[in-house]
Amino acid sequence: TLHPAQTAEPIHADDSAGQKLLVSTTADIVNGDTTNPTSLAANPGSDGISLREALQAAGNGNGQRLAIGFHPALEGASITLTNELPLIVSDGVSLNGDVNADGEPDITIDGNGLTSPPFRVFNASDISVEGFRLVNCAGIGISVENYHGGAGSSVRQVAVRNNYFSGFSRSAVEVLLSGVSSAS
Repeated sequence: TLHPAQTAEPIHADDSAGQKLLVSTTADIVNGDTTNPTSLAANPGSDGISLREALQAAGNGNGQRLAIGFHPALEGASITLTNELPLIVSDGVSLNGDVNADGEPDITIDGNGLTSPPFRVFNASDISVEGFRLVNCAGIGISVENYHGGAGSSVRQVAVRNNYFSGFSRSAVEVLLSGVSSAS
């Protein structure tokens, strides 16, 4: 198991500002402190930081930009989901599974037949999801959703780049809008 102290510079996501978290295990568990990204970096649990933990901490990030990358030793690894991953609900989150920055996916997310998308962007903007091989899901690969937006609520600048999708019954990427009224 890799621990956060065993880090390199492999994030390669839009990490120009804000905090960085480095996923260092393929385990799909939460045993670190996911109160926020800073707490998770300081107290990752005995097996390092999991993708599930990073996304959960991102949701508690209070609007702070966050780049989530993967340790170089995980290049070619697969993460098999046990249940739905936490929603991406905070603005400014960047996920990058292209560990070696060659423009090809290096991390496989195996949906394990789950019906919900592995990555769900929910009422969040300035999001990037790139460099993943998404397989074995019963529905959608990546969902971008804006529900009950109301005044001032919008989803902007969501980038889905260099991902590979296989085994989805509906669509690779789906954009869902609800409660959006036209401006006059």
